[in-house]
Amino acid sequence: MMTQTRPAHAATRALAVTVCWTVLLFSPQAHAEAALGELVFMLPKLLLMGVYYEVAQPTTLAIIWSVTALAWMLYLLTGRDVVDEWLSRLPTEDETRHWMSIHAFCTLVAIGSLVITMVGYVLWGPPPKSSVRTPAHAVMPTKTERPQAHNTLPYPYGKSPSNPKGQWPTSTESLPGQPWGASGGVGMVLLRNPTPEGLWARVCTAGAEPCDLLRQIYLAPQSGLTLERVTPGTYTLEYTETSGAQRSGRSEPFRVGTNPIDNTTLVLSEFRQP
Repeated sequence: MMTQTRPAHAATRALAVTVCWTVLLFSPQAHAEAALGELVFMLPKLLLMGVYYEVAQPTTLAIIWSVTALAWMLYLLTGRDVVDEWLSRLPTEDETRHWMSIHAFCTLVAIGSLVITMVGYVLWGPPPKSSVRTPAHAVMPTKTERPQAHNTLPYPYGKSPSNPKGQWPTSTESLPGQPWGASGGVGMVLLRNPTPEGLWARVCTAGAEPCDLLRQIYLAPQSGLTLERVTPGTYTLEYTETSGAQRSGRSEPFRVGTNPIDNTTLVLSEFRQP
């Protein structure tokens, strides 16, 4: 009797395990928990990338190394740790002496910043250029702009309250007064204009004819820009020279997902034959 019931119990147990896994795999809550687990797993990487992007900025590195050089200069000129002596005069509850001189501490920080920059460059490529603060719906232009191009293409939208002269922007930025769509996600798209001409770039939904103009940007010659908070989807980018021969080009369709560290970089240098 026992030999007859064991196969039945085994089959029942196998069926129960199968049903349980099926429910877990197709349950919305299970998908949500899996997404949360994936996000928690990515947090250390995101944190390290954030540290790298901040430390590797030229201004940050210049400040760190300048302070280090100043600390060593004071030490070599005076023969003592002047900064540490000044800090020790401040009224504090803890009267213990500092365990390391200021110039030695600055040296460790400077070497650490160099190591972080080198390792981050190998793992994640060059950091994005520092940018000015703009509203959440706007793009993040590069801090240093190239010389302006002599724009010969007429501005397509004429005068408006935000652009009273009806002219192209004088530096890399979004077109004033135009809609800023596809801005409900966390994706980033890096645009690069390596040409000596200004470019009028338009983000379009892939397959849309004509372009549905989700975002419009002016890229100054030899400049770059980061589009932030891009909604997940498939897009193409059309661009036209605003000076020179006024050639046009179009990128291949590219996908923007939900992972903020999967950036898309578009170099706008391929133009169609007239």
